[in-house]
Amino acid sequence: DGIHYAGQSKDIAINAFFPNELPFPVEASLSEYALNIDVPLSQGDAPRDFAAGIALRDLAVSEGIWSMLDPTSALPHDPATVALDLTGKVNLFFDLLDPAQQQAAAMAEVPGEIHELTLNDLTVQIAGAEVLGTGAMTFDNADMQTYPGMPRPDGAVDLRINGINGLIDKLIQMGLIPEDEAMMPRMMLGMFATPVGDDQLESRIEFTPEGQILANGQRLK
Repeated sequence: DGIHYAGQSKDIAINAFFPNELPFPVEASLSEYALNIDVPLSQGDAPRDFAAGIALRDLAVSEGIWSMLDPTSALPHDPATVALDLTGKVNLFFDLLDPAQQQAAAMAEVPGEIHELTLNDLTVQIAGAEVLGTGAMTFDNADMQTYPGMPRPDGAVDLRINGINGLIDKLIQMGLIPEDEAMMPRMMLGMFATPVGDDQLESRIEFTPEGQILANGQRLK
């Protein structure tokens, strides 16, 4: 009827030596690694819950590795975190474990419908920059024209972006991004986000029932 899997490891430490490849040991640590998935696999009469998430928290690597990636120490060498937590409701049109229905499901344009999606947590922290997000939306599966090929969403996502311009400046300084190519991401940030502090940006992306897309109240579609 469905599948549920969840796993978690904490306080992970890695110490490995590859004498033919690297002149120093590889050292890394994680405070947490976690993965979860909870999804229906059978056809239902009503939308059912699903969940998916992954977390890599406080990933730190040794200075030997950093010296290869950032020999001038231009970037903060703080531990990195990536986490995503999604929940929602879906309704399948097929029993995905029934061999008689598997081919039909594979040939179908979509195997089911999504009715709700909630972004409980988006966290990305790396090299001194941070992106945090939450949001929720519902989907009108009767309207596949407003956004061709997908049900019309209604809801909003809130994002907070810290330190991104500082990171871009450092990547330019390191020669990883040409200065003229950095203009485009800066322009995009200016269009979609509002400054709220020193290198702190906020953005609210809204999908309205009328089919509009708004960024901080400014209409994009």
